[in-house]
Amino acid sequence: MAGVWAACWRVYRQRFVPWIALNMLRERRTLRIVHPETDRLAPNAIINSTLFKLFQQLSVKGPKIGSRKLKDDDGSIALVASEGMFKALGFTLSLDPSLVSGAGIGVFVKAGRVSQGEVVCMYAGTVYEPGEPVLLQSLGNRYLFRCIDGLLIDGKAKGLSRLIYRSCSGRDWLGPHPLSDTTWLSADRLNPAAVGQYVNNCCPDRPANVAYQEFDVPLDFPLALRRFLPNVPYTSQPGRLLRCMVLIALRDIEKGEELYSNYFTVIT
Repeated sequence: MAGVWAACWRVYRQRFVPWIALNMLRERRTLRIVHPETDRLAPNAIINSTLFKLFQQLSVKGPKIGSRKLKDDDGSIALVASEGMFKALGFTLSLDPSLVSGAGIGVFVKAGRVSQGEVVCMYAGTVYEPGEPVLLQSLGNRYLFRCIDGLLIDGKAKGLSRLIYRSCSGRDWLGPHPLSDTTWLSADRLNPAAVGQYVNNCCPDRPANVAYQEFDVPLDFPLALRRFLPNVPYTSQPGRLLRCMVLIALRDIEKGEELYSNYFTVIT
């Protein structure tokens, strides 16, 4: 039992802020230079380069993806969505046991190749503003990500976190149109890029090959494509922009490679 708890702590500590603060000086770090005018507040490059291409390709099969006939005749939603991802971006991703001991599941490039600077995947989850209740959800939760300005994204797909995401997603519809995707909570993902929360921390012999990039979804984002967004705000407020997170390739990433980020990212 002690060994199990020790293994869990080795992974969870990378998300435990007091531990991060105490170990900041001796841990391998990634320097991230932030320009407020062009970083989080200007998502056009991210959206135009990747999300539009991916979501539009997925929407081509929209009615078919949501039908029972697809599962009976053509395989799973995830399989068809993965094919759409390859057609749109030139690569696909998979969740498999990580190459890092004790890290659990990791994200791998299953097919194709990711070029430096490309968006690789999205960090799914409920978005919390500073001050909103997140204590119970945070207990033992290694999928809680803190944004530059203090917003939190809870990417845990089980337990209380799962219930809250589903509830908030069911709340936020515009007429017949869903404004977020809930399929990332299962293995049959409508958006195959919604796996960023499973990217593991780098280590000395496995340096980071992706980096976090957050942005706000503009209000004029096409309504028909919002059902592919794997994020939902905890509190719905008209006119408030939705925060999303993507991971961008720091170098070319080949087929079979695992993705590694750096939880010790220094913001300057």
